Amino acid sequence: PTNKNELYEKCCQMLIEDRDKERRIEVYNEELNKLDYTKKTILLSEISLFMLKCEKVEIKKNDVVSYIKEYIENSTIICSGSIKENPLLLIDYLIQRTGIIREPAREEIDYIHKTFMEYLGAKAIVRKMAWDLINKNLVNPFWKETIIMSFNQMNQSIATDTLETLLQEHDESGNEELLF
Repeated sequence: PTNKNELYEKCCQMLIEDRDKERRIEVYNEELNKLDYTKKTILLSEISLFMLKCEKVEIKKNDVVSYIKEYIENSTIICSGSIKENPLLLIDYLIQRTGIIREPAREEIDYIHKTFMEYLGAKAIVRKMAWDLINKNLVNPFWKETIIMSFNQMNQSIATDTLETLLQEHDESGNEELLF
């Protein structure tokens, strides 16, 4: 890897997918076995974005389960009725098999390192084109690395447009933190 984004992508690929494939580990649930790297990454990035919005590096497991339950009900990422009915099964699977999130204390979830949360949160922002989150949290220190990683993942025209919007906001508000 030549930069931070490439490094974290390679680490995610290894932890989320390659490690279990190389060791030929299959999960007891056929529906969970069908989840590919892309779907797992999307689910983990949604959890990251949820935690970023809450400004928490550790969050109650029940809150994540509720959030993911709503997310999978309103998307096509999971088709299995059994997983939709029991999203705790999915969360436990992500904890046990991905190596990205963990349960350090009973009923609490965090990332093995905050930078994974920031990187995956940036992936969610770029995937959803949620540029308003960048504008809203630009001067929030909790979001600093996520915003930097988001710009690194954007294409050049979107990054330019976003920066122009931020500069325009600075001109209108005079808020020097926006310029910085």
